[in-house]
Amino acid sequence: MKKFLQVGLCSGFLSAVLSTASFTANAYYFPRVATLTNDLENNELMVFAQLPGQQGLKLIQSIPTGGTGLQAALGNQDGLIVSEDGNYLYAINPGSDSLSVFAIKSTGVELIQTVSSQGIMPLSLTQNDDLLFVLNGGSDSIAGFSINSDGTLAFIDESLGQLSSTGTAPAQASFTPDGAFLIVTEKVTGVISTFPVTDDGVIGERVGIASEKPFPFGFDFDRFGHVLVSEANPFGTDGGSVTSYNISANGNLELLDSAELNGQRATCWLKTGKGGRFAYVSNTFSETISLYSVDRDGDLVLTGDDGLVAELETGDVPIDIAFSDNGRIFYVLNEGNDGSIASYQVTGAKGLRLMDRNEDVPAFSTGIVAF
Repeated sequence: MKKFLQVGLCSGFLSAVLSTASFTANAYYFPRVATLTNDLENNELMVFAQLPGQQGLKLIQSIPTGGTGLQAALGNQDGLIVSEDGNYLYAINPGSDSLSVFAIKSTGVELIQTVSSQGIMPLSLTQNDDLLFVLNGGSDSIAGFSINSDGTLAFIDESLGQLSSTGTAPAQASFTPDGAFLIVTEKVTGVISTFPVTDDGVIGERVGIASEKPFPFGFDFDRFGHVLVSEANPFGTDGGSVTSYNISANGNLELLDSAELNGQRATCWLKTGKGGRFAYVSNTFSETISLYSVDRDGDLVLTGDDGLVAELETGDVPIDIAFSDNGRIFYVLNEGNDGSIASYQVTGAKGLRLMDRNEDVPAFSTGIVAF
C-alpha cells in the first residue's frame, strides 16, 4: 500500500509544501479527505489533499490506527468523523474492538489514542459537545465517552445501552440536533431505536418504531431538524426509499413522509447538503446517486424526472458519502473495482458533475470525511 505520495508526481513542489505548510484551519489551508483502509492486520487512516496546482486528490499521509479492521463490507455509516471543533478525527477499528483518536496538527494528522470501544465491532460514531458515542454492531450496543480537553476519550460507566435484540445488524448512530437523544438504525430487525441522553452521557430507556420499508440504514437531518432515513429494501421490487420523521419532545419519531421510492436498488447512505434543503443517497446495487428535495413539512420529492444525479462506473459499488466544508464538493467512497474515491462538483438541484477519481483507496475501505 502506498504510504506517501511520490515526490516525482509533484515535481518537488509537494515536498516543500508538506514541510512548511500548516494543515490546520488557522494557517495555510488545503481541503482534505480521509478514509480508513479497514485492513485485517493493520487498519490505517489515509489522508488525501487537494493541493494547489494539482489535479484531483493526492495521497499525503497513511497513519496506522493502532487497531485492525475486518477487510469486509461493514454496512455502516459514520465510522470516521471530524470533531465539532475541527481539531480531531475519531475512527473505528472493527477488527480489534477499539477506537482511535487523531489530532490535526500543523505537521499533519497524528495518532494520540487508541481505546476500547466497550463492545464488539464498532461501526458508527457521533459527537455532541463533550460526548462521543459509538455503536457496536457485534454486541448490539452503544457506549459513551467524555471528550477531554486534549481530544482523548474516557469511558462513561452509565452510558451503555442495548438495542432492540441481538443480531440487529445496526448501521448508524447519531445524536439529534439538540443532543437530547441518540438515534440508531437496525437493518435486520427493521427498527429505528431512540435513547434519551443526559448532559453527563447517561442513557435512558430505549424506545423503537418499525421502519416504513425494510433495512433502515443511513440518516441525516434537514434544516428544520427532521430526521431523514434511507431504506435499502435490497430485495424489494419497488426499489429503495427515504422516509422523514419529526422528533417529538420525548424523543418519539413521528412519521411525516412515508417511503418516497426512487426506483433504485439498495438505497443505503444518506447525507443532507449544506443548508439542509437536499438529501443525497447512494444506491449501492444500482451504482447511482439520487437527490431529494425536502421542505419545511418534511415532504420529500425526487429532483428532475427520476432523481438520478450521478451514475458511477460498473462495478464501483458506491457506499459512504461526504461533503466538503463549503458544501460544494461531494465525495463518494466506492467499495468495488479495487476501491476509489469519486469527487463531484455540487450544482444544486441540477445534480453533480464528476471532477476526479482517485484509485489509491483499497477495496473494503470504510468511512469518509472532508475537513
